[in-house]
Amino acid sequence: MLHDEAPSPVPLALRRGHLVVRVDGESVSLEAADVWLEDIVLTPEQLPPDGIRLVQQRARLASPVSARADWKEPGVIDVELKVDLRVDGSLQTADGDISPLDTLWMRLVPARLELREAPSGAVHARASASRPGVFWSWAGLIEFSDLQFQLSAVDDSEGRPN
Repeated sequence: MLHDEAPSPVPLALRRGHLVVRVDGESVSLEAADVWLEDIVLTPEQLPPDGIRLVQQRARLASPVSARADWKEPGVIDVELKVDLRVDGSLQTADGDISPLDTLWMRLVPARLELREAPSGAVHARASASRPGVFWSWAGLIEFSDLQFQLSAVDDSEGRPN
């Protein structure tokens, strides 16, 4: 957002991603999370004079985390975690020049993971996290704040290698 204007939400679209979760008795480990986003486009109206694109945006778990499993009922696990996220990407100008941005580290982001086994044997996972307040600013022209996301995934491999 430009500092003299009201914030303008920009939707984030998921390109692809994956979660790797391990359940071992009373412990749940989030081993990996990797999400690639579609380009984030800021129009000339949002960022005069030419706008920009944030490209190659990728958010991933910086290191595995574990927590005690809360078995809400048979086949359903709910766990709260604090995760460190690494966000990488690049900036593309209207001229097509691409410059990598510094890595953004988001530390101790409150997250929740729910795993549910369906009667078919498929495992449904829902991961969510949020971080209020400004977490990234670029040259005082653009700020990202109030992160909220929710991801859902289904593993129906029934024990087959992926």
